[in-house]
This record gives sequence, structure tokens and C-alpha cells, in this order.
Amino acid sequence: EFFWGLACAGSRTFTADFGPQEPNGEIMCPIADMVNHNERSAPAMRWCEDTQTFELFSPIPLRKGDEVSISYGNVSNAHLLHYYGFVPETNDYDYIPVSETDLIEERKRMSGGLSDWELKEQVLRYLIDSNVPGLTLPLAHLRDSSTLFNTFFDHELKLGGVESEHDAILLF
Repeated sequence: EFFWGLACAGSRTFTADFGPQEPNGEIMCPIADMVNHNERSAPAMRWCEDTQTFELFSPIPLRKGDEVSISYGNVSNAHLLHYYGFVPETNDYDYIPVSETDLIEERKRMSGGLSDWELKEQVLRYLIDSNVPGLTLPLAHLRDSSTLFNTFFDHELKLGGVESEHDAILLF
């Protein structure tokens, strides 16, 4: 029950800067915790040192009937579902980790009969053509140098500088 209560409280808190004398901390604000998430909302919350209150405001003019929303942060759908219990229809910050092995196995299933070398080349071409962001773009130049390219693929392919068990991250 303790962890359930902690999860309930955690889903209702805001991070606030309490000024130069206090570090950043968590604050619970009844009513404000019911404001809907919109990733494109400008920051609209602040701690007012003078009144010692947490303020929810609109940094842009609103018309009567406009919804006031805040951003819960630049986070994935998994984070939003886990901490807040919902998944938005669209989310620029969502991603699916995909390993080179996953891509090659799927390509093998679809193409049949290609060598591992041909499959790796197709996977790399797909990633380059799909404009996968980040550090993957320099890999396009390896394609033009067979010595570097062959040496490179003697080792496991690492894309995007990802430091986990995943080799690439595709954003959508």
C-alpha cells in the first residue's frame, strides 16, 4: 500500500524552483494537477517567492473557451502512461528502441536468401534513407570506403551513440 500511495502522490506533484535559498523540490497543488498535458504548451508554472504560492498562468493570450494546458515534460508515451495514466494521440518525444539484430531478422524474413552482409547493407541504407537523426549520418560515408565499411561491420553496429543494449533509436 505504501508504494501505491507513493505512486498516487508522485503523479500529482510538480517540480518547483523555490528561489535562491531553497533547492528545487516537489510540490502538490490541488486543482493544478488536473490541468491537461500538451507537449507544445509553453512553461506556465512558477513559484512566486513574494507570495509563497505556486502560480499557473498562460504566457500567451487566451480567448474565452480556450483550454489551459501544461507540458508534463519532453517524455515518452511509456513515461506518460506509467506516471500519469494516459497516452496522447501524438507525441514528438516517443520512440521505439530497435536493435540492428531486430532489423536484420525482419529483413531476412521479408527478403529471403540474402547474405548477412547484404542484409546489413540494406539495413544501413534504410536507416540513412529514413533520415534517422543524430550520430548515424556519418555512417553514410563509411559506405564509400570499403576498407572502413568492411572493418566496421566486423564488429557490432552501433548507431546514434546509444549506450544501452539497443543499437538504434527510431523516432516517429
